[in-house]
Amino acid sequence: MYRKQRGITLMGFILTATIAGFFALIGFKLFPAYSEYYGVVEGMKAVAAEPGSGKMDLTELQRALQKRFDVGYVDTVSAKAATLIKDQGPAKLNMNYEYRKPLLYNLDYVAKFDYTVTLDGSNPP
Repeated sequence: MYRKQRGITLMGFILTATIAGFFALIGFKLFPAYSEYYGVVEGMKAVAAEPGSGKMDLTELQRALQKRFDVGYVDTVSAKAATLIKDQGPAKLNMNYEYRKPLLYNLDYVAKFDYTVTLDGSNPP
């Protein structure tokens, strides 16, 4: 007698689990890059919110930023990568960096991050 199959077969289940596992692996590999970027952004906002941050020179800003990075577990980027932009208006602090890590076998992924914050001492962290 012919019986109609319902649900998923064992091979279908294995294929679905493999694909879901692959995407989970990719997600677990990419999460640290964005978690670290969040730490960079929060550190920059905290430094920008300090009173008198607009009058600090680059080395003072980098020192304050590195303290935030040390507390916030930011490892792959250094505060020395920060640049001070003094155009018309208030000064700005810019961080532009690459995050490069191995993904699978001989494949790497590269994430580029660029964030700028205004140094006027009034930005909430």
